[in-house]
Amino acid sequence: MERIHTFLCEHCASLVFIAVVLLSVYASQVLVFDVSSVISENRLLSALTLSVLMFGATVVAPVTVLPMVPLVAPILGPLTTGLAAWIGWTLGSVVAFWIARYGGKPLLARFVSMEKIAQYEKRIPEKAHFFLILALRLILPVDVLSYALGLFSNVKIGVYTLASTLGILWFSFAFSFLGFAAYREDTVLFVAYGVASLIIFLGAYWYVRRALKKEENT
Repeated sequence: MERIHTFLCEHCASLVFIAVVLLSVYASQVLVFDVSSVISENRLLSALTLSVLMFGATVVAPVTVLPMVPLVAPILGPLTTGLAAWIGWTLGSVVAFWIARYGGKPLLARFVSMEKIAQYEKRIPEKAHFFLILALRLILPVDVLSYALGLFSNVKIGVYTLASTLGILWFSFAFSFLGFAAYREDTVLFVAYGVASLIIFLGAYWYVRRALKKEENT
């Protein structure tokens, strides 16, 4: 039980991370005018650039460009921005998993701090299943988790890919719509996505805690 508590408490940093993103949502109301002309000139190129940045930030952990999502959303639109972020983030997580699974620690050390990876070694269940990975994706940053699952679990890459794709989906679009709603001063939309995101986060947190406790007792 102590192991579970330590694991989850350490990663309550996810809440802090979400708070930072929400602050960037409001910052977007001020900064959007400075970048709108550049982005609007080529929407496709801008969307592809966002995907590439999300991909690179996920592979080269722990760099993050997620706060850019709410900033760009009012210009590209929430659907385009969410889709671009989702694609880049998902592909990055799959590549990170592949590097850890097939490259091992020597190759992994080129991309991420091995000290951070070591923190997961006794906390990631070897038999991580679909729903656990899905829930973990909803409460933990993508980067290091992708590497840890590839290195310490025996989950099949197909199961991992599907669970990660679905787990990343919600917050890719949620952060986008939150940024869009803040810029448009749409209180109803902002509160709706904010409350829904909190409920999903807490539900996933509860499930992960329950699943890890069950795993520990078996």
